[in-house]
Amino acid sequence: MNSTFDCGRFGKYLSYDLTRSWQNAGLTVLINACMPVFTFVIAEMFALVFVHHLVTVPVWAIIIAYFVSMTIVILSFPVRQYGSLTDLSAGSNWLMLPASQTEKFLSMVIITCLVVPAVWLVTIAASDGLLSLVFPNLYEKMALPVAIGGLLEAFGELKGEGLTLFIGPIPALWLSWCSNILFFTLASIFFRKYKIVYGFLVIMALSMGVTMLSAALLGSQIVDSNLLIGQDINLSPERVSYWFNVFVAFLYVLEFTLLLGGIWLRIKTLKH
Repeated sequence: MNSTFDCGRFGKYLSYDLTRSWQNAGLTVLINACMPVFTFVIAEMFALVFVHHLVTVPVWAIIIAYFVSMTIVILSFPVRQYGSLTDLSAGSNWLMLPASQTEKFLSMVIITCLVVPAVWLVTIAASDGLLSLVFPNLYEKMALPVAIGGLLEAFGELKGEGLTLFIGPIPALWLSWCSNILFFTLASIFFRKYKIVYGFLVIMALSMGVTMLSAALLGSQIVDSNLLIGQDINLSPERVSYWFNVFVAFLYVLEFTLLLGGIWLRIKTLKH
């Protein structure tokens, strides 16, 4: 039997991991995916208390509910599903499971980056759409098409300014989900306590470091630009778009290389 990857063995482990995900965090994901319902009910309750009649819930409030729900799922799912791997008993049992490091790593990535966002999106879109059908006079409209339309319009405006992005808004949203949930997955299996808190502290430290580095680079660029005054520099929209896309692609590759590599190494070095 292949000690690195075996299809049958991987299928069994993935099935086990999915079952465990449902037991550990399935209800949390579904409850948070019903955030439009909670937002609608709370808004109407406050309306009855303060203005003594029902009101129409604006679409922007539901868009905020989407964002809040997504944030909670990204923060909570990794901790509930994989946070116990740093515990002596649960971590030792997980290490003894009949699956290779590659299979456990792939299962972790598939669940966090494919299964969870799919379940969350289907559930929250269903609750959003159901409210718009059942309460057409109190629920302004389904928020998901409005949010997607706004993103498409924003990307269209960038294109109108000559900045053509190599990636669309929907793939960009999915990649944002993946990068964030993979980061907190790494924090969940790396830190033994206060996993979310330490994760946020790391993000703050990285943000400060990137900001300082960017300021330093920008300062040197200003000096270079002063030295280049009077020279013929081609800054056509096509050239700006090309280098911007190169920069964004480089950031994506670097970010996912570090995150996936970090998770891989942590799984490899996890011992009790």
